[in-house]
Amino acid sequence: MFKDSHIHIGQFREKYYDFEPVFEAIFASGKINEIVYSSTSSCIENVKYNFVAKEMEAVHKKYSDVANPLFWFIPDYINQGIKIDVAMKGLGYDGFKLHPLGNNWNFENNTAQMEVLHGIFDYADKNRLSILIHNGRKRS
Repeated sequence: MFKDSHIHIGQFREKYYDFEPVFEAIFASGKINEIVYSSTSSCIENVKYNFVAKEMEAVHKKYSDVANPLFWFIPDYINQGIKIDVAMKGLGYDGFKLHPLGNNWNFENNTAQMEVLHGIFDYADKNRLSILIHNGRKRS
């Protein structure tokens, strides 16, 4: 049996991926017994954290024994006043997900974003949690 570490649920472009059929298909294979997932709804323009948190709560109620959530932190959560330690304790996230290019992180000129990133890495280090970081290159 294996653990899959990169499952997405939620809104992705024009389609919504409900967790139940996604998880049922994964577990029906009989080859995966545990997953790590995050919500692509985090990429919706102007998304509010509460929307994403409700998705994650629904999954947690049904699959907490085999599905481990990652907190996909986006820069706009800073403007929404989302605190890392509060969110992490509230939903019991097992780690973080960051998508620097996809979520327009500004590592050079935004002090608030850099402070939050340092806070994420410090929190993960202190609590022995993983951080999944997407990478890539900017398209011209």
